Amino acid sequence: ALISTGIGAIIVLVGELVGWLVNLFDTISETEKRQEELNEIMDEGSKAYAKARGEIEGYITKIEKFNGTKKQEKELVKELNSKYGEALGYYDSLAQWKDILKTKGEEYCQMLLKEAEAQAILSKYTEAYIALVEARNKKAADYGHWYTTKAGDLERKREAIADAQETADYWMEEYKRKMAEAQSIKIEGNIGGHVDPKSGHRSTGGKKG
Repeated sequence: ALISTGIGAIIVLVGELVGWLVNLFDTISETEKRQEELNEIMDEGSKAYAKARGEIEGYITKIEKFNGTKKQEKELVKELNSKYGEALGYYDSLAQWKDILKTKGEEYCQMLLKEAEAQAILSKYTEAYIALVEARNKKAADYGHWYTTKAGDLERKREAIADAQETADYWMEEYKRKMAEAQSIKIEGNIGGHVDPKSGHRSTGGKKG
């Protein structure tokens, strides 16, 4: 009986040790995973920034080297108004567009960077929320191992739900933070919400002259 009791105690201790190691590795794995996800999000923002910055620099160079007719200038102005008007305002000349792209181009690119990061974070939140729902719906026994008890399984389910909730909350807060940063850039730089004056509505864009 004493031998049986001793063996039982050893099994319990081994089980607890295995459980502790599993939790430790899970924590390390989760930390590494989150860092990888943050890196992916930053990459998405960088791609959006680089694309927007490249396009703006291309237009600035195109304007500086422009030596076309009035009709060709009008067509290029129309193209710029179509592409950037809602964000940066509507203008009548390439000189105005050159000025606005140089003065507001960086803020515009930074805004797109933040919005791209926010969109990537929103995707992470969606994944985390789905995982949270799945954690809630799983049976406690699904969290068990050969060395666990029913009470232990219930505790692990509660821990899994809490972890999933923490992850979902984390991404939602990050999403709100990034969107707030993008909104701040919009407000400070007067970016977005501009209306084409030719539509008959007042434009909040640059003064035309």
